[in-house]
Amino acid sequence: MRKFLAVSTVFMLSLGSVAAFGQEVSNDEVLEKLQQLEQKVAELEKENESLRSLVRKSGYTVMPRKRTEKLQVDGRILLRWDQTNFDYEGGNNKNIYGEKANGLVARKVRFRFHGNLNDNIGYMIHVRADRGETVELWDAFIDYKFDAVPLKLRMGQQKIPVSMSYLKPGPKIIFPERPIAVRKMGSHNRDLGIRAIFSPMKKLKLEAAVMDGEGFSTLRNDDKKYSYILAVDSTPINSSDFKWRIRAAYEGGYGWAAYNDKKVAKRNLFDLETKLDIKPVNLALEAGYLHDNPNKSTVTKYALKGNVAGYYLQADYAVPGLQKLHLIGRYSEFDKDTDVSNNEEKYASAGFYYLLNGWQAAIRGAYVHVIDTASNQKDLISAEFQLLF
Repeated sequence: MRKFLAVSTVFMLSLGSVAAFGQEVSNDEVLEKLQQLEQKVAELEKENESLRSLVRKSGYTVMPRKRTEKLQVDGRILLRWDQTNFDYEGGNNKNIYGEKANGLVARKVRFRFHGNLNDNIGYMIHVRADRGETVELWDAFIDYKFDAVPLKLRMGQQKIPVSMSYLKPGPKIIFPERPIAVRKMGSHNRDLGIRAIFSPMKKLKLEAAVMDGEGFSTLRNDDKKYSYILAVDSTPINSSDFKWRIRAAYEGGYGWAAYNDKKVAKRNLFDLETKLDIKPVNLALEAGYLHDNPNKSTVTKYALKGNVAGYYLQADYAVPGLQKLHLIGRYSEFDKDTDVSNNEEKYASAGFYYLLNGWQAAIRGAYVHVIDTASNQKDLISAEFQLLF
């Protein structure tokens, strides 16, 4: 707001001085003048931040500027249609995406209440009523940013900071669901804990977290066993032609594991994921590899002999002349025991998404082909409509 007022004031004075001399101002001149003023304001903001940084390094505290963004409310509605030959009769059978039946479902209905009290303190409360089920608390955390050091603490119920795919906002994932390797191997995507994010430079983040390891549905940690996470997130290249991001994370201690029938296991999970944007050809490539060497005695769903591993490769191509239309493809594989043959799950997917109004209103569609699976899963067709408000 201050930037807007500054630009507006200087701009109006400039126009007034021109009008005072009786000169007519064209649209091109107006736009050129506005761009020059915006550049000047940006330079002043940069200089201001540089001075604040010097003051902080001198040992003085810079008082935070008060913000007016104390409360913002937004939400998301996601309608999905699924179709598969899977036999749902006789119990708890689910398709690849976890739905219990074919047809239309209100897959996600969510509301977020978030804001910034000032430059240092922010918060978010996120509730959901997915599939028309009971309303649940999905996120509830407080952010605190330090003035003297580039450090942010996030405390409360939040996403577990391991997988780059899971950390990506749900409204912006290109397929209806994340890769099967991430879904089967990743920790429960929410948990209670504290996360520290240290940014020593613009292109690098170092993270550490301690989580309950019980998942979002359990508000108590009765066994006093925790999950410990270390991560490095870097963007070595970010130019007009290329953007390359890579994230490596390790989770030790006791954490919720999907492959263990959604129960806690003592984990040694390594996660490496990367994304490369090739802007001149409208192409984005993404890949990930996950490897877990858990304590065998804590895996109770089956008799684990070796390790658990999985990977995925995916591509996103924006059609020239129709940049709102993207064609997507993915291959994902999950091996629940590397010492046992012929038990891998392999899936190939192809589809599209169309941005009606950015991600605010979008359509996704995908076909998932089951190449090989130890379970009785079948091919799946999905289509969905997303609305953010």
